[in-house]
Amino acid sequence: MLGVDGSPSCGVNETSKGKTCKSVLEHERAKDSGILIEELRLALDERGISVPFYGIHYECLKDDVVKIKKYVE
Repeated sequence: MLGVDGSPSCGVNETSKGKTCKSVLEHERAKDSGILIEELRLALDERGISVPFYGIHYECLKDDVVKIKKYVE
């Protein structure tokens, strides 16, 4: 499962803090999962389904793509 770190809903390792309309790159970040990822993890855990989660970053997307390709191989 891929999520965008820094997103308030799809962050895997980091989520946004604050209630402004700034872009994800401008928000303060907190070490936590976004709401969607949190709920998805809970639902999968309840069903005994194990899925790896990986948080990608807008700032270093090319590096993340390389890491994901190695992970899949």
